[in-house]
Amino acid sequence: MSQSDICFWFHTLTQQLRKNRQRSLIVLQGDSAWASDISAALIQQLSQAATCGRTMRAITFGEALMGDESEVIDNFRHQLGRENDVVLFNDPDFHPDAFAALSGTIVAGGVMIWRCSEMQALDSENLFVQRILSKAKNDTSSFVIAQTDNELPAIVEQAENSEVQYKSDKALSFSPIKNGCKTFQQQCAVKAIEKVALGHRKRPLLLTADRGRGKSSALAIAVAKLIGFENTTNAAQKIIITAPHSNALAIFFQQLEQSCPEGEFNQNTFSYNNHKVEYIAIDVLIKEKPTAHLLLIDEAAAIPVYILSQLVDSYHRVVFSSTQHGYEGAGRGFAVKFTQLLSDKTPHFHQYHIHQPIRWAENDPLELFVFDAFLLKSTDLESTVYENKGLDKAYLKQPSLENITSENITSENAIFSCIEQQQLFADEGLLQQIFSVLVTAHYQTSPSDLKLLLNNKALRLFVLAINQQIVAVALTLKEGNAEKHEIKQVASAKRRLKNQFLPQSLFLHNHCTTAFDYHYLRVMRIAVLPSVQQQGLGIKLLAHVKQYAVQNDIDILGTSFGANESLLSFWHKAHYQLVRLGFSVDKASGEHSSMYLQPLNTKAADLVANLQQHFYRSLTYLLTEQYQSISAGVVINLIKQWPAEHLPLFTDYDRQVIEDFISRKSLFDNCSYSLHLQLIHFLATYSKNSAHESVNNYQLIEILVKRLLQKQSIESICQEFALTGKKQLNNTVISGVNYLLQKP
Repeated sequence: MSQSDICFWFHTLTQQLRKNRQRSLIVLQGDSAWASDISAALIQQLSQAATCGRTMRAITFGEALMGDESEVIDNFRHQLGRENDVVLFNDPDFHPDAFAALSGTIVAGGVMIWRCSEMQALDSENLFVQRILSKAKNDTSSFVIAQTDNELPAIVEQAENSEVQYKSDKALSFSPIKNGCKTFQQQCAVKAIEKVALGHRKRPLLLTADRGRGKSSALAIAVAKLIGFENTTNAAQKIIITAPHSNALAIFFQQLEQSCPEGEFNQNTFSYNNHKVEYIAIDVLIKEKPTAHLLLIDEAAAIPVYILSQLVDSYHRVVFSSTQHGYEGAGRGFAVKFTQLLSDKTPHFHQYHIHQPIRWAENDPLELFVFDAFLLKSTDLESTVYENKGLDKAYLKQPSLENITSENITSENAIFSCIEQQQLFADEGLLQQIFSVLVTAHYQTSPSDLKLLLNNKALRLFVLAINQQIVAVALTLKEGNAEKHEIKQVASAKRRLKNQFLPQSLFLHNHCTTAFDYHYLRVMRIAVLPSVQQQGLGIKLLAHVKQYAVQNDIDILGTSFGANESLLSFWHKAHYQLVRLGFSVDKASGEHSSMYLQPLNTKAADLVANLQQHFYRSLTYLLTEQYQSISAGVVINLIKQWPAEHLPLFTDYDRQVIEDFISRKSLFDNCSYSLHLQLIHFLATYSKNSAHESVNNYQLIEILVKRLLQKQSIESICQEFALTGKKQLNNTVISGVNYLLQKP
């Protein structure tokens, strides 16, 4: 099988792909030199066949092949929003998120070339790669070419795709598509964007779609209309667009130049008459909050929800545009979490989903392969149906899960299991169910999690099935007992160990020199389907995990997560103990990472008790600086979990000082330490329900936390709670302290 034979075969394939506006996957299975020659020849041939004066664009992710003249990239996220004809994937480690995301940048007639080395193909331990390779071999629209093959795979002639017309767009099908839109659904999206700019304030739009549906172009077309020929006012329009990276907006600005050719684009700013459309980086946007008539946020799923929440508060006309499935590691979890946030903050928000592809035809072979192989469209166990015309949503719950409560779960209808990785590899249905729970119930689930499930030997996977349907999943990792030379490398900052998060963190940050002497089971993630949450199922699943740990000589159970009120309460309820709160803010959640441990024997109990004591001994000191910006709700929750035996001493002298403060005999500064002690004891003693009897009382306690424990500035507290100044704040503190005294 010569190189010329392969080039002729490739020419036939690309002709068919162009005719049908499709894309495909080609797997080159052989040594590096052979793959280099074939890849270079294929890319060169495709470049020569480029039509309409368009320059063919090819990129390589991973290691560059000899003779390969394509652009080598190392950050796949910077490619989002760009278009490629060829993606050469040559990553020995096979980054799943990169493969899935880059496949979405390929235009019709293009190909994804995966160079699968012999080492990858023959590694039976790498279940993830074996799965992807098996999927490719069994997919009639993907093509696996091995160096040892004597003949090339057959190219099956496919009928031209006819675009699907969705029922919700029937009303539009009788009117022509305008303004450069390619589909009726894209035109619907443009109208929805315009409505945000021209309609009522505080009614943001959440625009979702899979890749290649024309979201970015829809944003540009709508902007062109707003600043162009349909703008009947003389008022200058200032429109801001942001994204995780400026590269993601290449398509947006290309379309804007096409839709408004009279305008001028220069350094991420588009000007037309007295109107301006400007890209502003997300961090600058948060910090400076420049004014704008309309804010557009592209690739919103790749931006932390806490940042999006701040933008909702700061801007009254906002469009959030995002992919629906997990190319960026969010997927349905993003839609669930963010729509709930929008519902709370802006109840009249709208959402619109674009089904019809533009960059390629419906039922594109490459898209179908990626969705199937990476479970990007695993059937949600709770499906969300978007009605485009009404922008409504409805949750369809499985009948088998109706009326499930903690009390009516029995040994007959509920089964706890520990799933082996070979089981997952062999049972596609089981794998899909488990991944669906993760995608539906957890915000950050990506294709990389599929690789983790199949490949990480330290993983222990637990599930809870009710009526034969999996409703809860716990991903755990075995950690601890590192080698002495590895520990020395950690101590000298020369190395960070894989699958050793808990002992490594305790060793480095908690000054625990014996941390590696213990066996740990770390709960990486626990997910419960939304329809059966708040029924105690997560606690029950953790009890099963504990049972497994005890039987397998685990010393300590542990977990780490972004600290918020609900999660702090959940892990405390599960009898885990707080031993650490990180100083930096997590980029994904905007929260400080926390670590909880549960000892399973006497030796471990002594360790955990000491770690917890040291944490609470320094907490109030750290609240004034390192933790000063943490929400009052989180601070309240931390103190609620403060062990009684470690509380600071609160005496009769302190009570007298407080009486003098309330009666205005003493000034705040003379009494602040006693007030500080009183608040700690109050929060540690009373439950949330008894402490927060009303909104007003809760606000009083929040003010006390910020003033007495976090020592925030008078100016910032007054601004947050709309107080007129120091005098009103002091009166409010007196009222709050008096309220605490009234409690028995």
